[in-house]
Amino acid sequence: GVGVDAHRAAGDGRGGVDGARLREPRPPEADAGLESAGRLTPPFTRIDAVSPVPDATAIAFANELADAARPIALKYFRSGPQVQVKADRSPVTIADQSIELALREMISVRFPGHGIVGEEFGAHDRDLENVWVIDPIDGTQSFIVGSPMFGVLIALLHKGRPVLGVIDHPALDQRWLGVAGRPTLLNGGPAQVSACTDLASAQFVTSTPHYY
Repeated sequence: GVGVDAHRAAGDGRGGVDGARLREPRPPEADAGLESAGRLTPPFTRIDAVSPVPDATAIAFANELADAARPIALKYFRSGPQVQVKADRSPVTIADQSIELALREMISVRFPGHGIVGEEFGAHDRDLENVWVIDPIDGTQSFIVGSPMFGVLIALLHKGRPVLGVIDHPALDQRWLGVAGRPTLLNGGPAQVSACTDLASAQFVTSTPHYY
């Protein structure tokens, strides 16, 4: 599966791109027509009392979110975007903000009854049963310097437990998909760790010196 660090999300939900304010998610009644059309059916097939698994609707939507994020990321990649420094001293660019705004809008339209936690614009209804978690650009430092080692992280939590996750690397054309109870996929094919069982022979890769 894929984990996303929701605890780093910051902001009050009113930030925006180039000074614009983030739109508040529309109320559920605004999409009553979508609900009657069956598009807002909760995306879970319950297989027992504890372990729900996302159905094809939720999985397809997670891929739609990643598909929407890719062209935005690539538009600003290696374009010298202006860098701002957040209160926690971490960098942010218009690419981070634009991607998160786009994905929030998509989620609020398709699933207005779901919560959202985002890296740049904070949490909205994070205590709901179903919550989407977004890190629009994981690896902003790499993105800023033109390294392709950055990704878009998307996760779906059900009752606080991750049940679906996507890691998408736009510049490398690579996408990992993790779904509870299923093998992890890389670009549609099975992905797995190495068969190495000796710690001394194991390999570790990181993009930051802070782990050394």
